[in-house]
Amino acid sequence: MTNKQALREAAIKAKELGNISRYTKAMVARLEFKEAATPDAVLALLDELDNREKLRAAANRVVNQQDIELQELRQRVAELEQSHTKLRESMATIHNTIRMDGAQTSLAVILNAAKRAYDQSATAAGIRTSWEG
Repeated sequence: MTNKQALREAAIKAKELGNISRYTKAMVARLEFKEAATPDAVLALLDELDNREKLRAAANRVVNQQDIELQELRQRVAELEQSHTKLRESMATIHNTIRMDGAQTSLAVILNAAKRAYDQSATAAGIRTSWEG
């Protein structure tokens, strides 16, 4: 039986002693508790408390770091969503230009607009294009 278990059992027994006089109950409880509450038992409990506090502090550091990383990821998602929206708008403009002015708009203008829209979106997403150096 560990010191902690002995200390716990003595405390429970002291609390639960029932049909004897208050004086006897108090004396028995004090003796058993004093016997179980050795310096080693108290030190073991204090060590356990210290270890738990260290674990809690480490867990809090991990949680805080994960919160920071989560905020960074949310920011990146927002940037990518904005880039995607711009790309869709640019592609819609190109589509409308082709549909409405197809005969009057040169293929080079249309291709340059498409390339520019892709480049802007790729840059925002952190993607290097094949025509970049």
